[in-house]
Amino acid sequence: MTSDPRTPARTAAGFAAGGLIPLATWLLLLPALGAWDLYRGGTVLRPVAVLMLACAAGGVVAGGGFGGLRWRAALGIAFCAALWMPFLMLSTLPALSGGERLIELVLGFAPGIAVSHALLGGLGLALGGSGWIRVWRGALACGAAGAAGGWLLALLVRLSVGGDGATAFAVSAFGGVLACLLPLALGGWWLGRSHPGSTPRRVRERIRYGR
Repeated sequence: MTSDPRTPARTAAGFAAGGLIPLATWLLLLPALGAWDLYRGGTVLRPVAVLMLACAAGGVVAGGGFGGLRWRAALGIAFCAALWMPFLMLSTLPALSGGERLIELVLGFAPGIAVSHALLGGLGLALGGSGWIRVWRGALACGAAGAAGGWLLALLVRLSVGGDGATAFAVSAFGGVLACLLPLALGGWWLGRSHPGSTPRRVRERIRYGR
């Protein structure tokens, strides 16, 4: 039996690989551009624009897991529209006092990250041409994955209170993984599993023709 190449593992890997592009941009490229004074004379929109372009590029990479230019364009738009939100929240980590309780951190991170990933999954599926039932299911699944990432991020931040500069950088790096890459991988796995292309071709034909 020949299976369609769009398997859940492939889409999960594609989403995670796509998420690495804006994560590396936020963690490494944006600080480097600031150190080179490339933001001088501009507004805060300049680094935001760089990050959004990186998000769009990540979406194009993630769309390769589904195949076709339409999916690449759809997920490029969805990543650009939604994925900047978790990075904005991660940028607030240095402003935390260290005295926040776990529940306060959860309420600060989990809802926003859940909404951003729900928007990403729902918008990507809608632009890709999926039906509304699949769009809502995808949005709920990606939103749940985002909420899980927000919980884990809050726990990591709470456990790292009182660390030095190296610890703060590690929290930012691992926080990006927990807030973005892990939910993206989980959401990509679910979308690949629910996508029609993840069903073996002969099985789809039997279902279609009632055999």
